[in-house]
Amino acid sequence: MGGVDGWTDLGTGDTFLQFYPFIATDNVIICMPKNPLSVTSLIYIQTSINTVKWRYSYGRQPYKRILQKMKLFLPVNESDELDEDIISKIVKNSPYWEAFEKIIQK
Repeated sequence: MGGVDGWTDLGTGDTFLQFYPFIATDNVIICMPKNPLSVTSLIYIQTSINTVKWRYSYGRQPYKRILQKMKLFLPVNESDELDEDIISKIVKNSPYWEAFEKIIQK
């Protein structure tokens, strides 16, 4: 999706979606999907990464080489492709989705 980047703060391991241009410090990894993804898929992946951030404290910062080895378990369809329909349903049934959707549509 054009204009949406993901980034991870190396100091804390927190992952964010950024919808607007930004300047990153040297302590940030910018993650770009290889193929276009829906906003709901990006949110799902962001949340998946954030669930394992406990592994990356200041003593174990998630450098690029470490993140490249990270395995995320994501829903796939019968064709072994990311199941964006299921992901969309999961994300849209989350608390506060309606309020968040109004913000990202602006």
